[in-house]
Amino acid sequence: MKAVRKSNRTLTAPATPMVRMARILGGGLLGTSLLLTSLLTGAKPASADTAVIPFGGSLAGGCFFGTVTAGSLTFTGSPPTTVNGSSGVTTLTCTAGGNLSVAAPVTTGQHTGTASTSGTISATVTNTTLGTINSGGTSSVAVSQNATPYSLAVSMVHNNASTPLAPGVYSYNVTLTATP
Repeated sequence: MKAVRKSNRTLTAPATPMVRMARILGGGLLGTSLLLTSLLTGAKPASADTAVIPFGGSLAGGCFFGTVTAGSLTFTGSPPTTVNGSSGVTTLTCTAGGNLSVAAPVTTGQHTGTASTSGTISATVTNTTLGTINSGGTSSVAVSQNATPYSLAVSMVHNNASTPLAPGVYSYNVTLTATP
């Protein structure tokens, strides 16, 4: 029979991470105290972090006109004494309440004859929601914030009373102003 040799070695459970760290740091009391100090002072292992990037700003309310379609002129009377302008169109969108106003037409490319600036010149803006705005009377109207643009029909008239209009090329500008 063979003799069985017994080992003097004691079997132990696998070392925990803290025990392994203590052995790496020198074992014994010094390693254990270093490990405990790092745990107690809040040293933490590497980890993911986040950052919050704020964005902010302000936008003032405003009113914006859309595409403009030019109107057309017709001359009435025999001999012609009146210039009628119709079918000018644009849209208006406001991000806040405001006012819409219309100014009287301004001649921009008038003929070289005489008597063209006498009489009355006026413009009218019409919208089913806003009503009618006249350059000679109700020249402004309150506009509320609107997501759907207001469709604005613009017309004008230059009534030269009983004085016939001189031959030539006539052109006018009607200015609409929208303020928030």
